[in-house]
Amino acid sequence: MADAARLLVILALHLVLTGLPILAAMLLAADAGVRRTPLLLAIGMAASGLVAIVAFWAFYAAPLLGRSFGYLVILGSLVAVAACWRRGKIDRGLLGELAVPLALWALGSAFIVYLGFLHGGTGDPLGLSTTRFSTQLPSDNVMPSWFADWFFHNGHRGTPPVFPGDWLASDRPPLQVGYQLAERGFGWDATGLRGQVIGIVVQQFWVLGMWALLLAAGIGRRARGLTMAALLVSNVVIVHGFYVWPKLLPAAFLLAAAAVIVGSGWRELRFDPRAGALLGALVALALLAHGATRRATVS
Repeated sequence: MADAARLLVILALHLVLTGLPILAAMLLAADAGVRRTPLLLAIGMAASGLVAIVAFWAFYAAPLLGRSFGYLVILGSLVAVAACWRRGKIDRGLLGELAVPLALWALGSAFIVYLGFLHGGTGDPLGLSTTRFSTQLPSDNVMPSWFADWFFHNGHRGTPPVFPGDWLASDRPPLQVGYQLAERGFGWDATGLRGQVIGIVVQQFWVLGMWALLLAAGIGRRARGLTMAALLVSNVVIVHGFYVWPKLLPAAFLLAAAAVIVGSGWRELRFDPRAGALLGALVALALLAHGATRRATVS
């Protein structure tokens, strides 16, 4: 029971910390007149990824700057959400449409967290995840926490240590490291549990990306629900959602990019440079999550 309660607190904290910039960006865009739910979800995801990558470079410049940036992001997000809510310009129906995928993302994260730790293992979460839903997997899932720990304490001073297996910090894209750094100032632990939970939370961004794509494609409510349920219990989502090397994270950004260009709304958006910037940001963030993204974008 103690482990379950602790997991709930940690999960709730990092859902809030990760979700606030997404919510703030979506509400600001809706306040500015954007009304397409898929587009708002794509904007929220792009904002989240940009926060993470800026956090990475802020910590690289100076750990104090990075921690300050993390606090300012949360404070700024709260102020933006409060301001948009106070102005009351956003239709309640649109708010309800946005609440559904956000709730599914939170529930999907909780499902993976509690399924993964069903038999314990919070003392060595990163080690557990290499065998929990598969045969022995490599230690790739440890790399984001390994390098985040170094950058959190050292910034750009010196050279990051070589990860066992001769992996350098430059060998892996930095986005998941950035997500950990952005939230690390709000408390940490020596076991890697918080890094594991953050990894699960960001891997579950596929929920937002897929929901945006299904909506943009005009898929009905029942079919959307069945699709999301089938994916959530699929082997791909369970294995790669708990074993937190960044595989689902780039897929989420590519799904969001696809949602921008699918549907009748693209006929208008394709002439808007802001839509081009959004697409470019989503694809760039997918590349910053995993280099294999280039194969998907080229094909």
